[in-house]
Amino acid sequence: MNELLAIVAHANRCRSSYRWHKARNGRPVIAGVTLHGTRTDIGNAQTIWTGMETSRALMWRVRARRTPNAKENAAFRDGYYKGFAHEIARRYAALERDMETPRRAANSS
Repeated sequence: MNELLAIVAHANRCRSSYRWHKARNGRPVIAGVTLHGTRTDIGNAQTIWTGMETSRALMWRVRARRTPNAKENAAFRDGYYKGFAHEIARRYAALERDMETPRRAANSS
């Protein structure tokens, strides 16, 4: 989740941080996330993040109804975050390259 938030934050000129604690089983649990930046940039990042989280929650709820095994649901959640983070990073990188291309052409003229 933190990796995905960092990607969304970076794409919207923000930084992200998170708070965590250890669960009883020793695994880290993210307790909260924070965006840092201008109000407008944070608002844009929050809108995108909320949309992605809503989508994930809806898909996870459908999966949970079909498969009551918590481990499989956790694996689905974790896989979703990793796959989605990878795809979002790829798309933002492509957008960044596209935005830089006209600048390079204009600067070399």
